[in-house]
This record gives sequence, C-alpha cells and structure tokens, in this order.
Amino acid sequence: YDEPRDESLSAFELGRNYLKDNKAKNGLHIYDEDNHNTSRDRCGDFIGTLRVHDNVVMNQAGAGIEYVITCGWSNDVHFYNNVLINVGLRHDINCTSNCGGVGAAMHLGGSNLLGDIHVYNNTVHTWDSTNWPGVSPNCVMLNGNDPEQLVGVSTLPDIFFNDNVCYSAVSKPMYALGYKSPAIASHISGTRNVFHSPGQV
Repeated sequence: YDEPRDESLSAFELGRNYLKDNKAKNGLHIYDEDNHNTSRDRCGDFIGTLRVHDNVVMNQAGAGIEYVITCGWSNDVHFYNNVLINVGLRHDINCTSNCGGVGAAMHLGGSNLLGDIHVYNNTVHTWDSTNWPGVSPNCVMLNGNDPEQLVGVSTLPDIFFNDNVCYSAVSKPMYALGYKSPAIASHISGTRNVFHSPGQV
C-alpha cells in the first residue's frame, strides 16, 4: 500500500490503565517500526508532549513500560505517577530465544530517539523475580541512539530521572545503559531518587 509518509499527529496520552497478570510481552508498549528500512522521515512524527501517567501494572511479562523509538520521533515524553509491581517476568511465547524480552521494569530509548524523556514520581516494587536468563534485569534500562542514523542532528535528547522509587528485596541492578547508549550517557541527569536493592549501589 502507499500511505502518505512523514505525517505528523498530535501526541497521545496513555493514562489510568490497570494491567494485571499479563503474560504477553510488555505492558504499556509504545514502539514504532519503519517498513521501508531507509530513512527516519518515512515514519511520521508526533506534535506536542506524549504523556504516560497514573497507570498500575502488576505481574507483567517483559517490561512494565516500554518506549522504544527507531524512526525519529521528535516529541518529548513524560512518564509519571506510574506504579509497577512484579514486572519483567518471562513472557508466554514459544520460541528458542528470549524473543526480544527484557527483565527491566522500564525499557526506554531506541536507536533514533530525538525528543527528551522525563521520568518522575514513579514507583517500582520488584522486577525480574523469575531470574530470566539472557535479559537485562534492571529497574530502568536505557538504550541509546544510533550515530549512523543521527546524521545532521545537532543535539542529543536529555533524559531526566527525578523523584522515583525502585525497590527490590533481592540483588538486582538499578539501571543499565544498553544498546548504543554511550552517545547519550552524558545527557542523563536526576535527583531525589530512591533505589534499594541488597548489594547494589
């Protein structure tokens, strides 16, 4: 089919949802895909600020919240007032690998992230409780930008973490910088976060 390309829509809002005992991969799952495999201008964009807020996710396979952008969305996104309990579990998919699953409570970023990410006032209690092998068992996993796709982009996005709580009763890493993240590592900042996990700093 030949849909118009590079269309812009008003940014949406994803709020006040309750997800429980979901075995499908990832709970609040925001992801784009470019079927043309060329440049990011074929994916379209959002205008305004995308908001994900006041959601409760319990006993969730994969990430409680996943926001992975590959096509170059320029909008800012705010994640706030979300409660994630026992997330990052193994998903119910019959395959020989982990099928792209993550043990992280929140999986944010993408290979072509252009807008700023704000994460604040979120509470996470327990993630990766099934010790899923081969995945990143973090409270927050942040993926970075692909330098080859960022040609002509003068600034990188900023990532702000403020006033969040991550609690684990067993030793689990609080955060990880994943795929191609070094390019934006210096753009991450935050204050007043509480991270508790035995053996972690």
